[in-house]
Amino acid sequence: MPSGTAPRWRDLEGYHTRFGDVRELLEGVDDRYVIMNAGDELALRFPEVPAPSATSGLIRDFVMIGDGWVKDGDFNTAFSRTVLPLPTHRSGRYEGPAGRLEDDPVFRAHQRDFEVYHTRYVSPDRARDALHSAASPAGGPSVKTQ
Repeated sequence: MPSGTAPRWRDLEGYHTRFGDVRELLEGVDDRYVIMNAGDELALRFPEVPAPSATSGLIRDFVMIGDGWVKDGDFNTAFSRTVLPLPTHRSGRYEGPAGRLEDDPVFRAHQRDFEVYHTRYVSPDRARDALHSAASPAGGPSVKTQ
């Protein structure tokens, strides 16, 4: 199995959510969301609630209910090369191939999110270049042992 920190998945080309506080995007079930890339992390913090006393016999469980979509760079995933088209609650499937960002229904409904939050443009070049880094300088085949 390969090791190291090189990308293992193809990045989806398009605008992803910038790093930092994104609470506003997570406040409701709507078509506002965090657009994450492979390797991104979303950390959630909750206010501390005092635990039940050990003598009460109560056990506390935590349940998180989420609403979102997963789109990856798998060749068998519809439109797997780009962030667009964006999913919506209006339809359970992508309406068609990626077009211009300005024409996407989610962009049109939440344009401010793309001005404030979805400002990190990612291209697949980093993953592609990592795959080519194992090639010999002459561009011919190389042999790699582990």
